[in-house]
Amino acid sequence: MKKFDVITIGSALRDVMFYSDKFMVATNPHPDPLCKKIMGAELGAKLKSNEVFFEFGGGASNTAVNFSQLGLKTAVLSTLGDDFDGRAIAEYFRQHHISPALLQVSKQKRTGFSFLAVNKKSGEHVAHIYYGAAEDLLVKPVWFRQHKTAWYYVSSLNTEASKWRRVLTGVCTQAKSYLAWNPGSAQLASGYRLLSPFLKRTFLLILNRDEAIELILSHPQRKKAGSIQQMLKYLYGWGPKIVLITDGAKGAQVYDGRNFYAEKALVKKPKDTTGAGDCFASSFLAGFIRYQGNISAAMKLAMYNSASLVSQVGAQRGLLTWQALPSRFHLKQGR
Repeated sequence: MKKFDVITIGSALRDVMFYSDKFMVATNPHPDPLCKKIMGAELGAKLKSNEVFFEFGGGASNTAVNFSQLGLKTAVLSTLGDDFDGRAIAEYFRQHHISPALLQVSKQKRTGFSFLAVNKKSGEHVAHIYYGAAEDLLVKPVWFRQHKTAWYYVSSLNTEASKWRRVLTGVCTQAKSYLAWNPGSAQLASGYRLLSPFLKRTFLLILNRDEAIELILSHPQRKKAGSIQQMLKYLYGWGPKIVLITDGAKGAQVYDGRNFYAEKALVKKPKDTTGAGDCFASSFLAGFIRYQGNISAAMKLAMYNSASLVSQVGAQRGLLTWQALPSRFHLKQGR
């Protein structure tokens, strides 16, 4: 029987990063609190890029690699296709000392794929995603008995509702494990009423600002989302023990029911923001585990690692190992 520090659940994809200075960014002409900026190009244009990168991505993959590099024993639960990309991702996990014991293989669909159009000037991106095999993710009760873990980290689950509810229900019934949850668009679209039972079982809830607004406004009694601190309080009141909200270049804030914690972003002009949210969230949880619940230290670790990530290309290339962190982070470990 294996014992992990964390099992990540979600998608594992092949990423193609396409950089261009021809992408235009503009204010959305149709007022929408969840979509203030839009990015596009001239219709029919042929955009040339001198920078194209083939990487690995997906919520489960990004966070698993980060957890492993930060010294935690990690496994990943995801579905790959029976193809070249699927085998490449599985081998990539092995190289990063991530257990493949929970990987599934779909015979019907190819491995998920994403094309990321990156604005070379700002580092911001738009992702075009085909989830493919990741949509067939399933869980079996026997897996929970055979592969024990201290934490489950559940990222975006891009499956039909019955499947992602089965995944979350299975995780939430593991009384001796904690849940860190970063709901995806499919879960947020279901709204407060359907997510409420899972929120009550969540230890660490992770959202970006737009996701927090969407979730709060799905409550029948909420007409306004309010400030970041107000949103943190609202969400905390729905069950999680700790709530983390990221806000892009403005940094991130955390609330644990007693205190607010805030850290500002260290990089003002990122090279590429792909995977920044996954990096910050998983770095925070890794710090929370390794620093024995010290939220302030975990926030600083998360911001430092995120700064390294966005200074390079891709969702994983800039992730730091535990050994590569400055000595001040090791001194806070307390072990």
